[in-house]
Amino acid sequence: MNILSIVTTKDLTSGGPIYLCNSQKKFLQKKNYIKIISLNEISFYKFLLYFFGFKNKKINNVLLKFNLVHFHEVWNIRHHLLAFKLKKLSIPFIFSVHGHFDKWSVNNNYLIKKLFLYIFKKNFIHSSGLQISTHDELKEARIFLNEKNITFFLIPNGVEVNNDQSYLKKKEFDYNKIKLLFFGRIHYKKGINLILETLKELTDCNLNYSLTIVGPGDEVYIAKIRSLINSLNLNSYVSILEPVFGNMQKINIFNNHDIFLLPSFEEADSIALKEALACGVPVVISKQCRLNDVEDYHCGVIIENNRSEDLTLAIKKISNKNLINIMSKNSVKLIHQKYTSDIMNENFFEIYFDVMSGTRLAKNWSCNNIL
Repeated sequence: MNILSIVTTKDLTSGGPIYLCNSQKKFLQKKNYIKIISLNEISFYKFLLYFFGFKNKKINNVLLKFNLVHFHEVWNIRHHLLAFKLKKLSIPFIFSVHGHFDKWSVNNNYLIKKLFLYIFKKNFIHSSGLQISTHDELKEARIFLNEKNITFFLIPNGVEVNNDQSYLKKKEFDYNKIKLLFFGRIHYKKGINLILETLKELTDCNLNYSLTIVGPGDEVYIAKIRSLINSLNLNSYVSILEPVFGNMQKINIFNNHDIFLLPSFEEADSIALKEALACGVPVVISKQCRLNDVEDYHCGVIIENNRSEDLTLAIKKISNKNLINIMSKNSVKLIHQKYTSDIMNENFFEIYFDVMSGTRLAKNWSCNNIL
């Protein structure tokens, strides 16, 4: 089985798509050949010239070596133009939505996205399936697409875990300071402003908390965050670190913090959140993170409203040594039972097999039966 995975960028700071592609390639290498490319690495002019111009036949011959093409972006014109070619070549293709049909996301440049959908909607209809991560994401995708003839399959994101958990240190709770952590892409929608406002409330009450912010982001926005930290007089409580990508580097950061925070205004299926849980870090998240298992497994708190007072109460609620240790064990249990990359990639293998064989054996198609 030869799979062509197409991403917008192979830059690791871009988040989910390249992380998942690399995970798939590693896991499925014994069963499949997976090639990862970014069409955005060439100019749009060269893209048209190569794929539809004088190199058209050569490109066709390359594409025909693949049994399936997996697109990891829905708002990329190059991907959709290539999808037209794939349909002519009778090569099946699928899309991973990655939260791009969520209400918060589509409301950004709404009219442009509606126009884009009007032009390229047939690609979603002709695709073999659109991958979504949660049932909430499925509902919102159906509302925006407004098309009954689109097939979906549900596969949540998974994260790398080590079955030998000896590398996970026993949580050492410091009564004198509780270490909060934001880990991930530094972006307005992640609720970092809200975290800082909450930290201000905690420190004003003479509660000893610290915050570490780790991740990539737009320099302009990071400068605004630094300015907010300064205006709130939080410089001695907050550290901003460079992004890290190595597994052991991530583990070291998670192990040195007590509570992970993600009060996002919109999330598809956060990998950083699941990585924190995999390392035994209890979490406080917003309902927009779409991970109700956090409360079902008793490994954190979900806030209903993106307000600093709600976040403050949630942090205080779990700032207890015994509770953090219990939630830490539950966090690891949740990920190992439901959200490992092995589980995710095995589900993708079954979907790939179904697409190429014309069957519908994988359980992940069952989401289409939900009204």
